[in-house]
Amino acid sequence: MQLVHETLAQRVRFASRGAADTVTTEVERLGARHVILVAADGGAELDERLTADLAVAVRRTDVPASNPTRVDEDSLAALLRAAWNGSEPR
Repeated sequence: MQLVHETLAQRVRFASRGAADTVTTEVERLGARHVILVAADGGAELDERLTADLAVAVRRTDVPASNPTRVDEDSLAALLRAAWNGSEPR
């Protein structure tokens, strides 16, 4: 099964098979050089498989299920600091 849902504020893709390819395709579609990985703690092996072909700039596992806004702000701040300094994000 595959599904693409797009609104003005977001684009959501579901894929029961080939998740790594789906993620890579979306990153390429956006023209992104680095990504922020927000994932549940304890899924490191799956995270590695999904992002093997991507430059993960920030990896966050401390995301509350109900309100990830603060984590997003912190992650974006790390990307902006790196861009301002001309270095790779951490």
